[in-house]
Amino acid sequence: MGMRWWEVACEGSQELRALNPAAADYWLARALVGLGDRLGAIQAYESALSQQLLYPNRGELEKSLKRLKGKWRKGLGG
Repeated sequence: MGMRWWEVACEGSQELRALNPAAADYWLARALVGLGDRLGAIQAYESALSQQLLYPNRGELEKSLKRLKGKWRKGLGG
């Protein structure tokens, strides 16, 4: 997908924030992964986990976060 699509997804997640902040953070994290912003995505996933989640389920989000943190550490040479 093109970078512009991911940028639009980031903007759209902010519109969702008023209705469902946890889902907004989840979708923001997904879009930030697409844009290559792993640290921002980690922060957004962690924010989503700190809230009441209806979708996605907590286990799915925790797996995504763990996978992303593992890639981020490898990228730092650790």
